[in-house]
Order: sequence, then C-alpha cells, then structure tokens
Amino acid sequence: MRAFIYAVVIHIVFGALLGVSLLIQPQVVTPAPAKPVQAKAIDLAAIEREKRRIEEKKKKAEAEK
Repeated sequence: MRAFIYAVVIHIVFGALLGVSLLIQPQVVTPAPAKPVQAKAIDLAAIEREKRRIEEKKKKAEAEK
C-alpha cells in the first residue's frame, strides 16, 4: 500500500511541475539592430599587378647598374 501512495504522490508532483512549466511563458529575446560595417573591397588582381610592376621595376633597376 505504501508503494501505491508513493507512486501517486510522485505522479502528482511531476504533473504539477509539468503544469507549471507549461504556464510559464518564455521570454522572447529581440536581437539588437546590427550596425553596418565600414569595409573596403580588395581587388586581388590589382595587388598582383602592382607586385609584378614593382618586381619588374627592381629588375630593370638591377639591369641598368
């Protein structure tokens, strides 16, 4: 008989916990508005062209010596 009473009490406790958890409304978190990022686009082809131009300039200076 004692086991039956414990089982009923446990079911009542879990039922109450479930009921309370369903009654509590979750808080909706609104994200902060995003700020735009100040960035510049990089043209890798232009960087490679500039590197080649500098290298050619160095080679030309070496050839003139």
